[in-house]
Amino acid sequence: TNCGYPRRHNFRLELFWFREDDFMDVIAGALNVVDAVPSAVGTLVGAIISGIQPGLTMVVGPPGTGKTDTAVQILNVLYHNCPSQRTLIITHSNQALNDLFEKIMQWPHHLFLHAASPSLLPVPVTDTEYSFMINPLHARHFAESLQELALFQTIWMAKTVGSGRGRVGARRPELAREVAGIRGFPVRDVPARYLLRLGQGEQELATDLDFSRQGRVNAMLVRRLELLAEVERLARSLKLPEDVGYTCESAGYFWLMHVYSRWEQFLAACAQNQDKPTFVKDRFPLQEFFSNSPQPVFTGESFERDMRAAKGCFRHLTTMFQELQECRAFELLKSTADRANYLMTKQAKIVAMTCTHAALKRKDFLQLGFKYDNLLMEESAQILEIETFIPMLLQRQEDGYARLKRCILIGDHHQLPPVVKNMAFQKYSHMDQSLFTRFVRLGVPYIELNAQGRARPSIAKLYNWRYRDLGDLSYVREEAIFRKANAGFSYEYQLIDIPDYHGKGETAPSPWFYQNEGEAEYIVSVYMYMRLLGYPASKISILTTYNGQKLLIRDVINRRCMSNGIGPPSKVATVDKFQGQQNDFILLSLVRTRFVGHLRDVRRLVVAMSRARLGLYVFCRRSLFEQCYELQPTFQLLLQRPDSLALNLDEGTPFTERLVEETGRTHFVSGIEEMEGIVSFKMHQLYQVQLMNHQYATHIQAAPHAGGSPNPSLDQHADDTDMVEAEEDQNPDSQSKTEDAAMALANGENEDASQEDHSKDEKEME
Repeated sequence: TNCGYPRRHNFRLELFWFREDDFMDVIAGALNVVDAVPSAVGTLVGAIISGIQPGLTMVVGPPGTGKTDTAVQILNVLYHNCPSQRTLIITHSNQALNDLFEKIMQWPHHLFLHAASPSLLPVPVTDTEYSFMINPLHARHFAESLQELALFQTIWMAKTVGSGRGRVGARRPELAREVAGIRGFPVRDVPARYLLRLGQGEQELATDLDFSRQGRVNAMLVRRLELLAEVERLARSLKLPEDVGYTCESAGYFWLMHVYSRWEQFLAACAQNQDKPTFVKDRFPLQEFFSNSPQPVFTGESFERDMRAAKGCFRHLTTMFQELQECRAFELLKSTADRANYLMTKQAKIVAMTCTHAALKRKDFLQLGFKYDNLLMEESAQILEIETFIPMLLQRQEDGYARLKRCILIGDHHQLPPVVKNMAFQKYSHMDQSLFTRFVRLGVPYIELNAQGRARPSIAKLYNWRYRDLGDLSYVREEAIFRKANAGFSYEYQLIDIPDYHGKGETAPSPWFYQNEGEAEYIVSVYMYMRLLGYPASKISILTTYNGQKLLIRDVINRRCMSNGIGPPSKVATVDKFQGQQNDFILLSLVRTRFVGHLRDVRRLVVAMSRARLGLYVFCRRSLFEQCYELQPTFQLLLQRPDSLALNLDEGTPFTERLVEETGRTHFVSGIEEMEGIVSFKMHQLYQVQLMNHQYATHIQAAPHAGGSPNPSLDQHADDTDMVEAEEDQNPDSQSKTEDAAMALANGENEDASQEDHSKDEKEME
């Protein structure tokens, strides 16, 4: 490849992978664990262990099986055990990249595997409590302990640790000490200064931290000032001049001449006075600096305990001056571009970008001398072969050998493939096949995750027929949120047949721009019904298979939901764009009424059915889709239930104690007009409640009268209520008339009357 250089460079990429039988021999012992641990966790552990081995690792992850969590855990293990190596993360979309960063940063506090703990369990570490280092492992024990560590961490994350029996369980105390000897080993605590995100879309991250190049440079400069202020405070505590905290260089000399020398003298004195329990408390040279920590740091009751605390304090100082050493380059480099380039090529340990950005900036990366040791690629089944290959060649080879040590491809070839708009390339060249799919077809060994933890088991049956032995985690079978029904609905998933609306089914104002007004109106009515029951808008997403329908649904939402306070749902998107995302409730519009269209591709159907966690409601033309042979396994399950929307009108809140197997008293909605009437009735009820609240607030604010009742209007209101109840007792037909009027309003038969009531109420309020 020329790449703009005068001399041609020959690139050679060498990837090694384990044969499946050899790999299983390596980890067979590590997978021989607690009896209570299901095989799903063993598969997840196998994926993590394979990812930290040199060579090629391929992980097939069906929907909801934890592909992103597996990637984050692999990154964590590689970062802590190979601190000198740099990892490059590649994804297809900015959304997947943001999900990865949010998962890395979501841990609420650092969790350490404590050497003093009697079992291998994470414990929170505060500012003054530190993980205690013990002698490092011998080299011959490293591989075994690393495998067992990854195993136990994953088991703990899945919350399925049993009684600790088995070969690994028997070594828990010993393994805890060995783990502490590796590096203290936090579960997920990659410092933000080692993370870098390149390309666009960084502003969509749900975090306060800025991971762009400029944001990381600014963060390093701010951190430098904070650390230098701490150095000045340390100098004051030692009765030394504060100018040692002027630059990072002077702080480094201060560390060697004053701090580390005092520590060495303290260690020498401790070696000769181990029989004195109060020696550490009396002679520790840095007590004044740690005076702002929760007291007491030293108890004076045990020499060993105080010595561990002293070593923890010194380790805190070591980390502080280590950070200062890393900030020194930003002190010497003056231009923003030089600082950003240094951050990318030297400072950052985990660099993330999309495959498009990698292809666009490859020449710049080669000129800067960008190097990395590990490549982790998410959504690899959605990336073209050339887009997969280019990120492997973003660095120059050293002495004719590739520096790349690990290549981890994570994806799902049963979901949507790469997008190729040229039909000739797509059909005749098969260019829409990813490198990940090619490897799977060629028989390269891969690990397939076999348990999903996203959706209800009943919803998962709509797509798990496409996978080999895809089961459910115990979490989705036992947690209350998955066992309870969806309030207001009789079923957790349902197909709703939509006939022609105003004599029209699908329309195409322009070629390939398909719309279906009936489905759009029905879906928005169901969304409004859910919002009036109290469902949060952030938990509802509306999906469709065509861009034209997406725009039509947005127009209907703007017309019907924006002026009355209901607001828009979390997202209105196409199925293709929503791949890799999820939500609790999905309203899906299939649009077509003449031909099945591109939903005939089973991979698109799998994506559409697997986005929901708690509720999935599909709006389509039944007579069309039930005849499609490719979609039979899914639609046979959908058509086992009625094709009219089944509501439970007795439930008026988003919470119910009804189990998901119970339908309750079902009301079948006959069509779009009736659904609109139900929504109008619900809105009228809400308006009446708001009006009563306003009247009550007006009465409360009235001044109390002298003598008798403090508020005669309240007494009059009570008398009126008693009179109404007495009239109802004498004339029982009045109650039934009221109910009939309410049902007439729900059916859209009394719209004029409701408008008159609204105008009268408004006049009374005025």
